[in-house]
Amino acid sequence: MVRTDDGSGPPGAALVLRSLPRDTSAFTNRSAELESLVLSVRAAQEAGEGLPVHVIDGMPGVGKTAFAVHVGHSSRSGSRTDSFS
Repeated sequence: MVRTDDGSGPPGAALVLRSLPRDTSAFTNRSAELESLVLSVRAAQEAGEGLPVHVIDGMPGVGKTAFAVHVGHSSRSGSRTDSFS
C-alpha cells in the first residue's frame, strides 16, 4: 500500500506496472485462438467496458504462458512496440 508522505493519511493509489515479458519470435499455430482473444479484448476496449476474463488451460509445457504473453502483446493499443495500455 502507498501512503501519503507523512504516513498519517489513508492509503493512496498503488503503483501499477504496465509491462509484459518479451514476446517469443517462434510463436506459431494458434491463429484462431489468438484472433478470438484479441478481438474480444479490443471490442471491450472500444466499448469502454471492463476487459473480459479468459481462461487458458492445457497440460504443462504446451505454451499457455507464451500464448498469454503473445495475446498481451497483440492486444496493445497502437503498434506492437508501444507500452501496454
